[in-house]
Amino acid sequence: MTRTERTYYVITCLYRLSWSALGPTYAVFLIGRGLDILHVNLVLAVYLITTCIFEVPTGAIADIFGRKASFVASCVVRAAAFALYYFAHTFPVFLVAEFIDAIGTTLTTGALDAWAVDGVHQEGGRRPVEQMFARANILGPLTAILGGLAASQVAQHDIALPWLIGTAGFLLCGAVGAALMREPPRAPLPHSELPGYGPHALALVIRECVAAVRAMPVMRRLCGLTLVASFATVPVFQMWQPHMEALAGEGPWLLGWIWVGLNLAVMAGSALISRLVPRLGRGGSLSLSFAWRGVTLGAAALATAFMPALVGFLLSSSPLDSTSRSSRRG
Repeated sequence: MTRTERTYYVITCLYRLSWSALGPTYAVFLIGRGLDILHVNLVLAVYLITTCIFEVPTGAIADIFGRKASFVASCVVRAAAFALYYFAHTFPVFLVAEFIDAIGTTLTTGALDAWAVDGVHQEGGRRPVEQMFARANILGPLTAILGGLAASQVAQHDIALPWLIGTAGFLLCGAVGAALMREPPRAPLPHSELPGYGPHALALVIRECVAAVRAMPVMRRLCGLTLVASFATVPVFQMWQPHMEALAGEGPWLLGWIWVGLNLAVMAGSALISRLVPRLGRGGSLSLSFAWRGVTLGAAALATAFMPALVGFLLSSSPLDSTSRSSRRG
């Protein structure tokens, strides 16, 4: 195992640990600070729109200053956003904090993975990098489970404390990255060779993506399915926390254990789908997943007691999330 690979595992776990602190209590916190359901979803909309728009422009940071600098900057920016969330009490401030957090997210998208691949190759690693990513995809979710569970127990005393935990986690992650990530110095690029990441470049990327989707019937169908699935499921995963809290009559400590069950259900769904795809094909597996989600979510929605609603919710989380899961943060 190369030094880069070990560093990648440590940083991945710290990063997941940081953002997972708010996982079980995010919506409950916002509602407790005076936001209603519409405002909670508008905050999410700011995050999704910002990450979409700035995915290309923030790539210039990694190209010009290096992937290490981009990742460390991501940790610092997200720490600032989480700290602002802790002190926020009004809807406009939440929107600003969410915008900052989205910028921080885009700064690390692809940068950390690309740094790891380059580092492993430079150190002479011969194993396929897919094995490294596979291990990280096991360690990361396990860390996120533990982080969310621990933070929810603290939130039982103060619902805002997970944001401070996340702030400290991102600062620690950035410090570890600055100390352990190794990257050859980058020679300054001539102005004529600087990558174009302005509005024109962004518009060009959008046009190329739209053209590629329009030219492929399969991509059009997948985009349509993703739109329908997001419309049906994102509100559920935004509001499961206050709904379950109201049914159970308990506080954030219980939400942490539901968070554990939710993530374990997704992991179980991944194992199940891997067995179904060879037998049913991707289309058949996806169709079965949608049907399963509809039945189990319907059962959870109709339930008036905590336990039946919990079972329906957890069962709905496993198969579909494994084939087309959309996570708010990561």
